[in-house]
Amino acid sequence: MTAPGLKDVRVIFAGPSAPPDLRRDEPGLRFLPPVRFGDVARATDAGVSAIGIIDGVFESERSVWHREILFALKRGVPVFGAASMGALRALETEAFGMQGLGTVFDWYRQGAIEDDEEVAVRHAPAELNYRPLTEATVNVRAGLLAALAAGTATAAEADRALRIAQTIHYKDRSRRALLTRLEAEAGLEALAQWLANNWVDRKGQDAALLIGVFRQAALPSPGKAPNFQFRETVHWRRFRHTGA
Repeated sequence: MTAPGLKDVRVIFAGPSAPPDLRRDEPGLRFLPPVRFGDVARATDAGVSAIGIIDGVFESERSVWHREILFALKRGVPVFGAASMGALRALETEAFGMQGLGTVFDWYRQGAIEDDEEVAVRHAPAELNYRPLTEATVNVRAGLLAALAAGTATAAEADRALRIAQTIHYKDRSRRALLTRLEAEAGLEALAQWLANNWVDRKGQDAALLIGVFRQAALPSPGKAPNFQFRETVHWRRFRHTGA
């Protein structure tokens, strides 16, 4: 359930993508766990002034519903997304007014990446601050782009390294597992060492961007009010009545 006492408060749903030292509540700003099905609708009902989505559950639990994001937008609550689940939902509901921030969102929007798996990670539970246990493909991409810019890798080497990363399931793609694989590949040893010393946390950077925006006095304006009709389907009415 969404935490009570949220009227006129900005909320950010965050977990493994946002470093713990950035997830600090302050007057007018509350951090909540990775978003689940129903959380955005409940936050809207609670009277929040803005919603930021960074991380969200998937696979093991029901993910945040697009329709509840539309519900928030139609109620006049601005919704922003970045880094992970937030970037995905921002892409999918941008036409209705949700605003995406950061490089990961831009990559999805430009078609540079398409798969949801690009941002998926395995992480520790809330008691351990949602510490990420594996690395997202977007972080690997960002590191390889940095290596290219530094002249450490050729385009062919970077492509090869990315393909290797993509063969490792997201639940197993720890930094150590990836670097071990790269070190074992002829011609990629130097790149593996460079990545070990220059790792890029692209998701963390995008999460920090959204958090910084929410700490500003005024949030960016979408430019125009959402222009769509919110239809109460049978599924929506059942959710509103039962929460399921």
